[in-house]
Amino acid sequence: RADIPVSSETETPIENFPEIRLLIDILELIAFYADDVPLASVLLSPIGKLTNSDLAEIRRHTPRKRRDNSTTFLGAVKAYEESGENREIREKLAAFETYFEKIRLLSEFTGAGELLARIITENGLDLEAAGKTRGAQRLARMERFIAESERDGKKLTVNEFLARLETALKNVAMSETGTENSVKVMTMHSSKGLEFPIVILADIDKTFSSQDVRVEMMKERSLGIAVKAFDEESMSSLETISRTYFREKLRLNAITEEARLFYVAMTRAEDRLHLVTTTPVEQKKKKVILARKIQDFVCAADMSVAEYREEDVAAEYEEREVRTVYVGKGRDSLTKKILGNLSFSYPYAADTTTPLKSAVTRIVAEESAPLYPTFPEETEKSYRGDFAERGTAYHRFLELHDFSRSDAERELKEFLEKGLVSKSQIALLDVKLLEKIITLPVFSELKDFSLYREQPFIAPFSSSEVYGKDGGEILVQGVIDLLAVSKDGKDAVIVDYKMSGKDAETLKRVYSSQLSLYKAAVKRSLPIENVKTVLLNVRTGEQIELTVNI
Repeated sequence: RADIPVSSETETPIENFPEIRLLIDILELIAFYADDVPLASVLLSPIGKLTNSDLAEIRRHTPRKRRDNSTTFLGAVKAYEESGENREIREKLAAFETYFEKIRLLSEFTGAGELLARIITENGLDLEAAGKTRGAQRLARMERFIAESERDGKKLTVNEFLARLETALKNVAMSETGTENSVKVMTMHSSKGLEFPIVILADIDKTFSSQDVRVEMMKERSLGIAVKAFDEESMSSLETISRTYFREKLRLNAITEEARLFYVAMTRAEDRLHLVTTTPVEQKKKKVILARKIQDFVCAADMSVAEYREEDVAAEYEEREVRTVYVGKGRDSLTKKILGNLSFSYPYAADTTTPLKSAVTRIVAEESAPLYPTFPEETEKSYRGDFAERGTAYHRFLELHDFSRSDAERELKEFLEKGLVSKSQIALLDVKLLEKIITLPVFSELKDFSLYREQPFIAPFSSSEVYGKDGGEILVQGVIDLLAVSKDGKDAVIVDYKMSGKDAETLKRVYSSQLSLYKAAVKRSLPIENVKTVLLNVRTGEQIELTVNI
């Protein structure tokens, strides 16, 4: 309900309250009457007694023109006061100008606080504030603001007070916690020791923070610290057993802390407790050690569950008053221009959702699911890591391999002696499978070809070629595992290495778009007539030829 006041634990800068903003605008207008924003603000207050439609009428009477100083809002006000069509508005403007001439004269020998107190009383600003929601608080803020106009027993002038507002009073804030008969918004931490008839806990489906377990150096009070290990052979940082233990310990600590906070928040309710979530509530409660959010601490059996749909909330908003937009009257050309601007449709909307640059791997990932083989649930996670490492090891061997040789075991020893591969990588390789791979027909055909391994490219493609929709041009970048070009430069072979448990037909379907981008990039970069595309599944040693169109 809109008529129920809301108070917060958060302190708000005093200048952000509307009644204080009006007092500041009054001071700024006294100091410089030609300031358009304060002038419009004070004209809309009980001092000026004008409305938004009145201000629109004033501006319509004297439209803004380029390089014409008289078309400021002050200029429009003075012009309307002289020749405006609405007599009532002209009289209000005349009375306002007369009143402010008196106020500006008083400001020469009256302090800012005393002057504001007089303006508030004469124009009923205090009565207006008191008549609004939480009127007592509004009046208290106004009194607090006026009190700041004295410093060390000295009454500050308007200019001195404005200068102080820009410095010392810039960060003055007021708390809303003392408000009676209001909805109080606070954190679960700050609710400790308090009680309320009704408590509403929102966002109970928000996932617990995992920041503590993603840092480079983990810290735990009883255990100390844990950092990653560094492998000098592979020049990479690795996770350790201690970090795994720390991660689990920190996760359990987080669950314990969240459960404690949840208990504190729940027990603040004297009569009713409402838990708000945007996701379905489970019928059975999860084990506490598996909790990832507060919602996991409860289930449907613990409480009655009410579901509100999006259309229910939308219906409530539809009942609200429609906002009025003031566009003036007459002037058909201006009306058409406004309607044209409001109904404008960006002609290149498709380009706003299309990246300027993308990688082939990202494009393929958006089109397909991961190609990991299916394993029992308890081993899937650990095998995926091993699966990726194996794929990397085979890929490294093929990157170094001399395709004129067929002795994989001897080559591996040479690579190890030269420091090109590590012992851990060799341990992941099956020598018999390697020998099967390097004797495949595709490699036998490449004896007279120039080989380009790990060949990077950047080529322009249209949005329709990449995503199948209208749009601008996209720069696509990628790396071809093996590009072989014949000596006459007319033929080329693209070989892409995959480590997958999927069958050949699935691999063809999923990776045809990737190979078509590779093929198009090669033909656009080199004067090649024929391009052959081959997938090599290093997990099975299978050669899969694809026919792709560009």
